[in-house]
Amino acid sequence: MNIVAIIVGLILSLMCLGSAVADFKKNPQIVASLTHLGVNTDRMSTLGALKLLGVVGVIIGFWVTALGVAAGIGLALYFVGAIAFHVRAKDNAKNTLPALLLFVLAVLYTLTTLAK
Repeated sequence: MNIVAIIVGLILSLMCLGSAVADFKKNPQIVASLTHLGVNTDRMSTLGALKLLGVVGVIIGFWVTALGVAAGIGLALYFVGAIAFHVRAKDNAKNTLPALLLFVLAVLYTLTTLAK
């Protein structure tokens, strides 16, 4: 694995971990955002768990390439869904940008993990 994949993977993991913790704690700002997007807030733990699984996969992916690639693809798909919810709700760019950034990081991590 190359140094770029490790750096991008660490940034992606830290951002997703922070987001997952906010989901588990039911941060009022996140609850409001999900409500605005039409997401049932009962799903917050599930959304947090998916991000946490992605983090674990990315970290293990530093040693097991196939798992890292799978985690990167999974996180990219997760954030495509998040972007779709923002677009469907006609959310502003400021609120959509974090999901877009995490999508780009997930794709970049996946591509740099594949490049040996």
